[in-house]
Amino acid sequence: MYMQTVSDVGLGCVCDNCPCLERLSVSSCEILTDLSLKKLGASCVELKLLEASGCSLFTDAGFKALAIVSMQAFHSVHISQTLLLFAHTGDCLGT
Repeated sequence: MYMQTVSDVGLGCVCDNCPCLERLSVSSCEILTDLSLKKLGASCVELKLLEASGCSLFTDAGFKALAIVSMQAFHSVHISQTLLLFAHTGDCLGT
């Protein structure tokens, strides 16, 4: 299965059934939206690594929602080729 075919609904099912998920790569999955980021933050509290390069529908609002819930566990997020428009990066990072 190619990652491009995974939807918010499909990733939501993964989140619901794998709450201890620590690493996830959804790179180049162009149909995922901020709903997936919110679901990851709410359901996968052990998530340490997210690779989301090329996920063009992810926005700064989605990453901020993810960070609010999951920032304590996170080690890294890879988001090259993903357009983010942080107006206040310090707000998102709690600085």
